[in-house]
Amino acid sequence: GGKLFAALRRLNRPVELALYEGGGHTPAFWPAAQAVDQMARTLEFLERHIGPGWRPGPPHPAATTRR
Repeated sequence: GGKLFAALRRLNRPVELALYEGGGHTPAFWPAAQAVDQMARTLEFLERHIGPGWRPGPPHPAATTRR
């Protein structure tokens, strides 16, 4: 995560990094409060950088195609 964050900053891309005390690699194993905070931050970031009214939807067909 840290390396990806640094690479995106070097490319002058919008990026945020939140580190959670005692958090593991997967949100499924995080305390509920941390998982809720992470999801809220993600949705706020997407609305700010993709646009208001953005809502998650089904994956794009190309994203689910195996090569």
